[in-house]
Amino acid sequence: MTGHDPHLQTPAGKPRARAFGITFEGTPGGFNAITDVPGVSVGYATLIPARVCSRLARGRCAPASPPSSSRTSISIRSSMRWRKA
Repeated sequence: MTGHDPHLQTPAGKPRARAFGITFEGTPGGFNAITDVPGVSVGYATLIPARVCSRLARGRCAPASPPSSSRTSISIRSSMRWRKA
């Protein structure tokens, strides 16, 4: 593969399924991404727990030290409403 064809390679140059001859119905959207699908939204949240529970601490919880975080991504239909948990 020479040059960069977004339908055959990722931005990092890794081959996509189409580069191996695997075909799909339809054609890729303008961004070649899940966000090209009508009605789909994508978001993320960074979770920072205030307390950490550990098996080693026999189930007892302690303040997170140092505070840790993790990021999670979701994709949902745009018609779904966001609600606080």
